[in-house]
Amino acid sequence: MPINHETFQSFEDLENILRHWTSMYDDKVYDFGGMVSLLGACLDNLKESALEVEIEEIREYLTNEQYDFLNQLLRF
Repeated sequence: MPINHETFQSFEDLENILRHWTSMYDDKVYDFGGMVSLLGACLDNLKESALEVEIEEIREYLTNEQYDFLNQLLRF
């Protein structure tokens, strides 16, 4: 599905939007369920499209803090 570029103009814009996103309708309320749904969509995309060799190298794309937090999430 093509992405509409009205909200962002670059990959960095999309990354920034997701990094600071709180909710679709109220920036004073954090929508945890919405963010987890977005994470799930990203995981579905990786499962469907990423090559095994890319998945094996995923650590190279994450900061130490992101990697540690991902491991913390997996423990739950």
